[in-house]
Amino acid sequence: MVKIKAKKLIGFALLIIILFSFATFITYAERSFKITDYQAQVKILENGDIQVSEIFEYDFDGDFNGIIRTIGIRGSDGFKYFQASEYFPEDKELEYTQSLAADMVTYKIYDKSSNERKLFLLEYQLKNVATLYNDTAEFYWKFFDESNTSPIGHIKIEIELPSTEVSAEELKVFGHGPLDGKVSIREDGKVVYEVFGLSSGEMVEARILFPTSMIPNSTRIVNQNKFTEIMKEELGWAKKADREKYFNIIGFLLAFLVVLFNIFLAIRLYFKYDRELKPEVEMDYYRELPQDITPAVLSKLMSIQGVGSKDIMATLMDLVRKKYLKIEEIPKGRKKDYKFILIEGNDTTNLKEHESYLFHWLFYSIGNGVSVTLKEIKDYTKTSKTQSSFLHNYRKWVKKVGEEFKKYNYFGESKEGLKTAGKVVLMEFAAVFLLFALGALLKVQLLIIIPLVFAVGFTGFGVIIYGALIRKKTQTGINEYTKWSAFRKFLLHFSNMKDYEIPSIIVWEHYLVYAISLGVADKVISKLKLALSKQDMS
Repeated sequence: MVKIKAKKLIGFALLIIILFSFATFITYAERSFKITDYQAQVKILENGDIQVSEIFEYDFDGDFNGIIRTIGIRGSDGFKYFQASEYFPEDKELEYTQSLAADMVTYKIYDKSSNERKLFLLEYQLKNVATLYNDTAEFYWKFFDESNTSPIGHIKIEIELPSTEVSAEELKVFGHGPLDGKVSIREDGKVVYEVFGLSSGEMVEARILFPTSMIPNSTRIVNQNKFTEIMKEELGWAKKADREKYFNIIGFLLAFLVVLFNIFLAIRLYFKYDRELKPEVEMDYYRELPQDITPAVLSKLMSIQGVGSKDIMATLMDLVRKKYLKIEEIPKGRKKDYKFILIEGNDTTNLKEHESYLFHWLFYSIGNGVSVTLKEIKDYTKTSKTQSSFLHNYRKWVKKVGEEFKKYNYFGESKEGLKTAGKVVLMEFAAVFLLFALGALLKVQLLIIIPLVFAVGFTGFGVIIYGALIRKKTQTGINEYTKWSAFRKFLLHFSNMKDYEIPSIIVWEHYLVYAISLGVADKVISKLKLALSKQDMS
C-alpha cells in the first residue's frame, strides 16, 4: 500500500515536470528568431569618418514587427546619417525610431515579418572615429559589445583603408572577441575579421594601426607617440588570449578525462566492493525451508527494494500459522473481507521485536484491541487524519525489521566503497578549485571551468551515490540467498515435478507465508490447487 502510494506520487511529480517542460517549450516556441549571418563593409575616410554598410540575415519563427540595432558611439562624434532598408526578399526603405542612452543609440526598425527569412541593410556614417597620433593612425571600433543579447551564427567584417598603396608590413591588425576569430589582410589591402559564432554577451571589436598619411584631414588628433604603447597592450591581450585557449583545451580535456576516470572508478568499486561472492553450493531447487527467519527479514534479503507492504500481510499470516491469531472470512456480497482475531493466553514475549510491534500497532492503534479487519487497515491508510500516523508507524516497523535483519550477518558493514568514492571526488573538486584560482590569477575567462564542474558534479556524485548504495552480501548471505532463490524456483515448478510427493497442508501453510514475501503467492496457490486436484483424481 505504501509503495503503491509512493509510485503514484513519483508518477504525479514526473507528470508535472513533463507538463511544465512542455508548457515552457510551447512558450518559447511560439515566437523566436535567429540572426544567422552578419556582413559589414567599413570604409575609413581621409577625415577619420567611417562609412558602414551592414547586412543582417534573420530567420523569423512567428510574427514580428521589425528588428532592433544598438550601436555604441563612444570614440566618435556621433552619426552623420543612418538609413535602414529591407534587402531581401524585397528592396525597400524602412521607417525607424531612435533613442539615446549612455553613449548607445538604439534603432527600432519597422518591417512586419512572419515565418520567413529576411535580410536587412543598415547604412550609416560615424564622424571622427579614426585617431591621429604622432607616430601612427588608429582605427579602433566595437561592432558588438557585452550588452548584445542575440547570438549570431557568423560574422564577417571587411575594412577598407583610405588608400590601398600600403604594404602589409605597415599595417598592424587585431581582432578582439571569441577565441576562434580570425583577422587577416587581403591582397587588395582590405582587412578582414571573421568570427564563426558569437554568443550573447560577447564583444567583437577591430583595431588597425596604419600610416598617418592616410587620414590627413582628421580632426581627432592626439599629440602623443602611441605606437609602442598600443603594441605592448596588444601583446598583453594576445598572451591572455593564448592562456584562454590553453585553459579551454585543458578544461575540456580534463572534463573528458574526469568522465572516463569516474566511469573507471565505478567499475573499480564494483569489482572491489560490490561483486557478489560465489555460493559455496550451486543448486537448481531447494525443497525445504532454508532457514527459520521471518518473512519480512526474507524480503529484505531477497529484494532490492527491501521491506514492502506485502510483508505486513506475510507477517500477519505467519502469526496465524504460529497460533497467535486466527482469521475469519466476513462475507460482504461479492467482495470479501477478513478479520484477524487475537488468540488469548499466548505469550507474545517469544516474538521478534518487529513482530511484536506489528502485533500491537495493528490491533491496538487500528483495531479494537481484540481484532482488526483488512478493510479497517485499508481505510486507516487512506483517511487523511490517520494516514500520516500509519506512515510513521510503518517506517518504525521497517526500521525494526532492519535491526532484526542485521543479526543474521547477511551483508557486510563496510562503507569502504563510499569512503573511496568520497575521497576521490573531493580531490577532483579540489583540483577544479585550484584551476579556478589559477585562472583568476592569470585573469582569463573562467567559463571554461563550467564543463569541468559539470563533469565532476554529475559523474562524481553519481559514483558517490553508487558507493553509498553498495550492499555486498557476505558468504553467509550469498549462501542463504542462493537457497531461497532455489526454494522460490521450487515453489513455481513443483507441480511439474514427477514422483514428487506433495507435503502436508501444515507444511504448505508455512511455505505460503514465505511465498507472499517472495512475490509468488498467487502463482503458487494456483499451482497447488492444480496439483491437489490431480492427486485426488489418481
